[in-house]
Amino acid sequence: HRTAVLQAVERLLCETGAALLDEPLAKSTVSVGLKEMTMSPNWLPNWQQAGSNIVVSVVRDHYHTTMDMVLSYIQPGELPHHALLQAVSDISCNCILEIATDMGKILELLVPLLPLAKNKKMKAMIPFVLGSLCESWTQYQSQAPADNILDVSQHFNSSYDIMSSWLPTTDLMVTEAVVLAFGPMCRFLSRDTLQSNLLGMVYAFLPLYAVESDTRHQIMEKSLSLIVEAGLQKARQVLYCHLNYVMIVMHSEICKSFDPPEDERYIYLIQSFIDLAKIFPQKVLEFVLDLVDSPVEQNQLGSLTLLFNIVHQDYVSKHLKEYVLKSFTETLGNPSNKVKCLQSKVLMEMEKRGYLGLEGTVVALQYIVKNCALADDITKSSRDHFNNSTVRHSFEAVLCCWCTDDTVTEMLWSNLLKFISWRICSDALPVLCKHLNVLYSRLTEKGYSLISNFEEMGYPASPDNMLIRLLLGASQSLRGGHECLTLLHSLSPIIHPRLHSVWEHLIPPLASYVSESQGEEILLEQWQEGLYVVC
Repeated sequence: HRTAVLQAVERLLCETGAALLDEPLAKSTVSVGLKEMTMSPNWLPNWQQAGSNIVVSVVRDHYHTTMDMVLSYIQPGELPHHALLQAVSDISCNCILEIATDMGKILELLVPLLPLAKNKKMKAMIPFVLGSLCESWTQYQSQAPADNILDVSQHFNSSYDIMSSWLPTTDLMVTEAVVLAFGPMCRFLSRDTLQSNLLGMVYAFLPLYAVESDTRHQIMEKSLSLIVEAGLQKARQVLYCHLNYVMIVMHSEICKSFDPPEDERYIYLIQSFIDLAKIFPQKVLEFVLDLVDSPVEQNQLGSLTLLFNIVHQDYVSKHLKEYVLKSFTETLGNPSNKVKCLQSKVLMEMEKRGYLGLEGTVVALQYIVKNCALADDITKSSRDHFNNSTVRHSFEAVLCCWCTDDTVTEMLWSNLLKFISWRICSDALPVLCKHLNVLYSRLTEKGYSLISNFEEMGYPASPDNMLIRLLLGASQSLRGGHECLTLLHSLSPIIHPRLHSVWEHLIPPLASYVSESQGEEILLEQWQEGLYVVC
């Protein structure tokens, strides 16, 4: 009955708002909530949580008149009730600016109680509260003037010394509470303490990651990322010496059950890799690129996601860009469609970040075109997110993106023209012709001599071969016929000097006929007759 009544009061406060209570009623409500949640020393979650929620709701709107009532339940030399600690933690999250005025007092009450914690419940609860207070204090620091901020680092250093002595322990609840507190706490630790204990902090995560549970992993990853961030600020040399170990821990967690597009679940660890790459770019990129070529698909997916996020940054130097592109092209060729979809994202991002034209560009371009020629996979359902059609469309988007880059127009023109004669690129002919037409227009506007440059680049196929390939493509009226005809018209001077004047009045009307049909059924006889005239 007590639980039901408390839950009813809790719902009433949520619906009407505790701000409507006058001061005497607010104090009376907090007093009842404190009494109820601390009445029994046993763990009675429904009853105690309802009382705690009432206290937090009222204190949030009446902090300065009620918080002293909460703190009066914490007495020196006596462990407070576990429900009271939960309430203090929740208050710190809901009253960031207000609780800052009492932060020194709260820490002076709690930190001396750490050595008194003997059972696992209290060893878990006190670090949990201290971690919440650290997070609250960090947020307060970001808003308050620097000269008005109280120095609480001594309290957190003392807390760390005691809590770290509880590890290692076979009790996962205690390990988790301590490890989660390390993250927000480490920014307040002294430089010497952090340098001496950085590796041990990272090592403490391993027992938790070994447990198959997803419920708390994102919180643990946030804690680990905060440790890495603090290490970059205060223990950079130590972090560099153990960088591979730290990256292995984070990478293995990212790849454990990675399934695109779930990279948001690992946002904190991904951000840690980005931060590490900013300070140690060569070492981080070598690590990631080495694992991009892993035989394990999960490792490849996680590594490609990391590579994509690092490539997205502006701090990668030109020298490293060339190394990244060349190394990345050496890993291309995996048959997995999931992997290919992520590869296409990386290749698209490389165009946006100025990687094109560096060593490895032509190899990457060839890989893109080969995937633009993928046939539909009849063995997979059309609902499969990673079927051949999805991969083909993703690489077609990459090729389209690359062809907008004005700095590599000539390179793209010469290489895409060569791919027309490649048998493996036959199914990509409509896409090739479409983008070659765009490149042709851009080059002619610049006064580029297509005929002389065509001869200089050593095109491997004869003009007759090109004519046949494009005519075959043109025969597919609704599948690239317009693009093939348009390119054929543009290249007519290369095939034969007199062809341009002959085709000038034949091809444009025929190409327009296809374009104006807008996908409607074309009269086959009329189309064939037009092609016969062209031939």
